[in-house]
Amino acid sequence: LKNSPLAQFVGHVLLEFAHPEPSEAMALVPSGLCSVSRPYLLVLLAWGIGRSVAYQSFQSMIPNGDSVFRNGGAWPGVGHDVSGGGGPRNDFGLAFKAAGNEWTKSLCEADSDGDGQSNGLELGDPECTWKEGETPMRTDFISHPGYSDSKT
Repeated sequence: LKNSPLAQFVGHVLLEFAHPEPSEAMALVPSGLCSVSRPYLLVLLAWGIGRSVAYQSFQSMIPNGDSVFRNGGAWPGVGHDVSGGGGPRNDFGLAFKAAGNEWTKSLCEADSDGDGQSNGLELGDPECTWKEGETPMRTDFISHPGYSDSKT
């Protein structure tokens, strides 16, 4: 998160709070936000940062959670219908929630998207032995366990 575009944006906006004179940092703020009160803008920024950190924490709770692709594009919000996360959950996201947001043997062995491949196979843990913090058995050819059009 340290060097992400969001962090850079937040840094520039926070500069504006310290130095209220117009500067090139304000050019980075969408024009509609310039009229928003500063306390409201801080709340909005805090909410956005919290949401992006939350997704990263969920990624670490499944094998290769930060390496899931679908249709050639990265899908960091693995459990959601929207690639970036948030909004409705896909079938894998519903199964993950039902498992208590934990990578269990049952979740690993399940085929959430009905494509004939277990969630574990698609995420690089075909033997369902992965534990959080470990390197999965396979780290390449990772597919999305929530969509049947994505196969390993």
